[in-house]
Amino acid sequence: MTNFGVSNGLKISSVSFDLIYLIQVKRIAMGFSQSELSFLIGRGKGFIREREAFKENRELWMSDLFTMTKIFKCNITDFAGPEKQKSVVLRLRANQKITRNRINYEVYKIGGQEGPELVYRISEIDPAIKFTAKTQQHLLIKTRMLLLLVIDSGFFDHASRRPLDIFLECKSQGGAWVKPQFVADALNYWTFSANQPLLKRGKHKMLGFIYEGITTLEFVKDQPL
Repeated sequence: MTNFGVSNGLKISSVSFDLIYLIQVKRIAMGFSQSELSFLIGRGKGFIREREAFKENRELWMSDLFTMTKIFKCNITDFAGPEKQKSVVLRLRANQKITRNRINYEVYKIGGQEGPELVYRISEIDPAIKFTAKTQQHLLIKTRMLLLLVIDSGFFDHASRRPLDIFLECKSQGGAWVKPQFVADALNYWTFSANQPLLKRGKHKMLGFIYEGITTLEFVKDQPL
């Protein structure tokens, strides 16, 4: 039997639970890791992981859901979950463990007289083993060069771009090998790590992270005297 220790679990509405469950199922079906989906909707790396872990009752923004409709190629109504007469409060506890190169997620409803009740179990291939170290390094460099071509094409000129838009543009030019994790790395490289950054990152209140091109004048102005 799963040992839950002294934790009382997380109180969450059944509507919020259904939403998180549906997002997780769609994410895994599309082959995106938690950090990749977080990146695509313009949020921090741990955004999706925190919600799927059911450790804190953190709501999702409607703007995130609308972005996910583009990612998952679905309608906003697909996130509604099964129809209920009313929402009820659940007390949940989630476990995560890695076995045989798979990440296994289990969610239990706790607090009942008969002990923890398994609500659902789902698994995915561990993103860490999807690529060998050599292949990963090759794709990192290849994606940085691809993003450089996208930058040179004027994609960022006079426009703020969201991570999903950037990923889709890179994929349209590069093909199926382009993955969100490598586009995220390429964006970080050309924004923070390169000797001459070509992009700058901002944060929109509703849309999350956005990226813009850096003009030559801006680059020179930011250099130390």
